Amino acid sequence: MAVRIHLPDYSFHNTQLVNDTCNTGPSFCLPVYDKNDIAFNFLVECSSLEAASLSAGDWKIIAVVSNTCIDELPADNYPYTWQYEATLYPVIEADNLPANYLFVAHMSPTSGTQIADLTTGSCFSLTLMLRKSDSTPPNRLTILGCVGCYSKIDDVCYTSRIKYLNKENAYGFTYKTANYDAYANNLYNTVRLPFYLYNYQMPKEEKNYQKSDGSSIKLYSRIDREYDVKVDYMPKQMHERLNIAFEHDKVLITNTNESGISDTPFVCKEKYELVWPDVPEYNMAMGKTTIKTAQAASLLNSNCN
Repeated sequence: MAVRIHLPDYSFHNTQLVNDTCNTGPSFCLPVYDKNDIAFNFLVECSSLEAASLSAGDWKIIAVVSNTCIDELPADNYPYTWQYEATLYPVIEADNLPANYLFVAHMSPTSGTQIADLTTGSCFSLTLMLRKSDSTPPNRLTILGCVGCYSKIDDVCYTSRIKYLNKENAYGFTYKTANYDAYANNLYNTVRLPFYLYNYQMPKEEKNYQKSDGSSIKLYSRIDREYDVKVDYMPKQMHERLNIAFEHDKVLITNTNESGISDTPFVCKEKYELVWPDVPEYNMAMGKTTIKTAQAASLLNSNCN
């Protein structure tokens, strides 16, 4: 059987989204500032013979930046450079994954410069390939398929990079197997999206005790950091993915609109809401929610002792 890749249904990178047939309007591509804006996990389906070659390192799974999805290799099997490479983690029977899913894989950046070399505004996809470790042609590369629709940007304002993962398997993502622990090894799903943080607040929670003489003693105080999140127009499928990303155990956000927000841990405080135009002309909406930092702005102050 051929090697096949399977991205989770709610992965931002799993498909090129198209508008509904009854709607018109622009297509949506994920903004990318640099190579660190893309990382994702997936499952690899293959035969035991192909698994042996992958385990031995005879073949690697790579991702090549391409203006369009590459569906046919040139006759000389052109020696592509690549921007991303997958690390493979063998699956065992006790992991209870579907038959023939023999690896969990995590795609992460290499030292390549394909994205850095793109001009601003360039649209691209990632073509996933099997690359034979022996660089001698022929048949050094085999196309597996394409993922994503991306657009190169040179200004990160009003966009944010979000990295997320979970302690256990959830939302269709595989995060924990006998040989793979995404949480322990910080193997994040990563994407840049058109949303930003604003309206910084410092809500306080406290409890006081009033003595019989009328004076008060503070028993407990905690100060949090909160931000409103404004999400620009995206297809509803992308809003679903962002809502699920916010629900993960660990969520890190980098946003330049607010100083000091660089891989900062957040948790979602309010429900995620879609804001549709009164007369929608195409299948896109804005979104909003409120998040707070996972760590309080100040340590708990307790006078209980």
